[in-house]
Amino acid sequence: MISLNGQKNLSVKVGEIMEYRGQVQESVGYFLSFDISDTSVVNMVSRDTEYAYPERMSAGMTGADEAVQVYRFKALSPGGTDIVFTLDFRGDIESREVVLVQVQP
Repeated sequence: MISLNGQKNLSVKVGEIMEYRGQVQESVGYFLSFDISDTSVVNMVSRDTEYAYPERMSAGMTGADEAVQVYRFKALSPGGTDIVFTLDFRGDIESREVVLVQVQP
């Protein structure tokens, strides 16, 4: 698995899987999103949530949704695309990370 975190430019081969991990807590107002400029080159294949306190989530406790959002992407075809990851806090952009992915055959 290839990490996208902290990358600016990344070269991968068709078929390789990349992963981005970001902190979220939607009950407080932290949301993570992404945008891919060319989904024929790279596309998301899975999204998972790893809760910091799963026992509190299952008990329904307020504010217990602190988590790491995990996005996985697959390189589909040769070419280049940008993936932009945005962390919003209550509607304001808190951070933005842009990764240029070059996919080789």
